[in-house]
Parts: sequence; C-alpha cells; structure tokens
Amino acid sequence: MNIIINRTNKIVIYIFIFILLTVKLVSNSEIKFEKKTISFGTYESGKIVNVEFKFENIGKKTLKIIKIITECGCTLVKLHKKKYLPGEIGVIPIIFNSKELDGKINKKIIVYTNTKDKIIKLNITGDIFFKDIAKLDIPKIIDFQTVKAGDTYIKKIRVKNIGSCFAKIKGFWHSPDLYPEIGKTLLNINEETELILKFIPKGNSRKYHTRFKIIISPSKRKIIYIKLFANIIQ
Repeated sequence: MNIIINRTNKIVIYIFIFILLTVKLVSNSEIKFEKKTISFGTYESGKIVNVEFKFENIGKKTLKIIKIITECGCTLVKLHKKKYLPGEIGVIPIIFNSKELDGKINKKIIVYTNTKDKIIKLNITGDIFFKDIAKLDIPKIIDFQTVKAGDTYIKKIRVKNIGSCFAKIKGFWHSPDLYPEIGKTLLNINEETELILKFIPKGNSRKYHTRFKIIISPSKRKIIYIKLFANIIQ
C-alpha cells in the first residue's frame, strides 16, 4: 500500500513540476517575425532602400527590444519604441544606403530581446548596380629603367576621368619604397590631374617588379593595377 502511495505522490509531483514549467514558458514574452529575410530587389547604386521587418509579441509578457546591431554603417535602424505588450504588432524599420556599393547584397541585423531565444538574426538581400561608372585613363605599365639604390626618382603621370560620372580616388596600395601624391582626388567627367610617383629603391642589385594599386569609385572595377619595373644597381 505504501509503495502505491509513494508512486502516486511522485506522479503528482512530476505533473505539478511540468505544469509549473509550462506556465513559465507560456508566460514569457515571445516574438514572431512575419519574415526574417527580406529581398528588396534591384536598385541603382546610391539609392536609399527602406525595409520593414514586421513582428508580433505572441507571449504573455511585455516584449523588450534591448538593442539592435547592424553589420555596417550602410544599414541603419530607426526603431520607434522598445516595449510591446502581449498581442501588440510592431516593425523594425531598416534604412539601407547603397552608395558606392555594387553586386549582390546580404546584410545581417541582430536583434537582442528579452525572449527565450534572446538573439534573433535578420537579413536583407538584393542586387545593386552602377548606372554610371568612373574610368581612369592611365598607363598600366611604368618602367623606371635603371636606377641606383638609395637615390630618388620621380615619374609624373597624367590621369584622366573618361567615365560617365565623377571619379573619386579613394587611396593607394603600394610597396614601402614608393611615395605617391595626386593633385586631385575628385575628378569630373573628362577632367585631368597629375599623379606623382616618387621611387626610392632599396636593397641589392636586382630586377624590380611590383604592382601599384589605385582605389576608385564608383566603378565595377574598384582597383586599378599598374605594373612597375626597374633595374636596381648599387
């Protein structure tokens, strides 16, 4: 008889614990998004794209949006409020700036909440294309010929924007023995400037070869490669 009573008590306790856990889970705030990935379609580079992630608090407690983190500065969030009552519907507005971007886009938005999952990951996708592009008329090969290690050599190079819109020269990648200077970093259509390459060769006698890179926008080919040659002697 005692064995039966003990077993019955255990079953009752288990049922009671299960009910408590179930009630606790049901009473939590819970967020449900209409979509977690939204494709905004195809846009010309430079356009502002507005996207809204719609959601509902399907839990029994107040939903709190603690914070939202975006992948880069091109994606901004303008949240109207951070607390939502049970059954209340809300939106997370996303402002995407496509300036100087090109190609397929996949940007992540991370939402921190007081729900059981705590972190929800959202995505916006789409395609960005350049209607107008910058294009520079510049030599692709520069030969300093025979140079002496430690001496200074200068090449002055004409640069012209032959593209269909302005050209912005954003920077250079180069070896430590090169010192580039450019007259203007923003060129209108058909405008010219001068690129000065100061070369101070180092090291032993050798055949010198490197690639000088110019970063421009807006352009499908954002990096222009220029081959540099020299014959270094002591």
